[in-house]
Amino acid sequence: MEGQKEPIKKFHIVHFLHSLYYIDFELALTHCFENELCGGGAVVCVIDGKDLLYCISKLRKRRQGIVSESYERSEKIIKIANDNAWKHEIYSQEYSIDVTDVFDEKSTEGNLLLDFFTHTLNFRETADKQLLEDLLALIKDNTTVKDGKLLGDKSESLILLYK
Repeated sequence: MEGQKEPIKKFHIVHFLHSLYYIDFELALTHCFENELCGGGAVVCVIDGKDLLYCISKLRKRRQGIVSESYERSEKIIKIANDNAWKHEIYSQEYSIDVTDVFDEKSTEGNLLLDFFTHTLNFRETADKQLLEDLLALIKDNTTVKDGKLLGDKSESLILLYK
């Protein structure tokens, strides 16, 4: 029918799966919670904790001259929720990842894992030699040996913000 407005669409779930690292997450969370989420809906955030990948990211940022934030994202998200009186829950999971093959320069799996860690295609071949050495040393320093394998700590949090 003419003259009727299109109903405003709201979402039951808005999710951020490892994407809050790349945006102003306070602005994004506030916008989504206040403008995109329907009553009874939830914003779901999955983020890394302070683990092996966090250490690698800090090294890369320091080398690029980027000052990284000193708090964990989960702490900041909970602060945002508390400041806005949003209901929330947090669930954390810790596990180990096998990084043994990262030290074998001929290993396809190891090189792909190194690319994943650094967000760089062919990192071993394209990175500054000193950066590669520092990164491998950092990985080694942040692993434990178990059953002949080098294992790095991995942690993730699931944060639910309810309307």
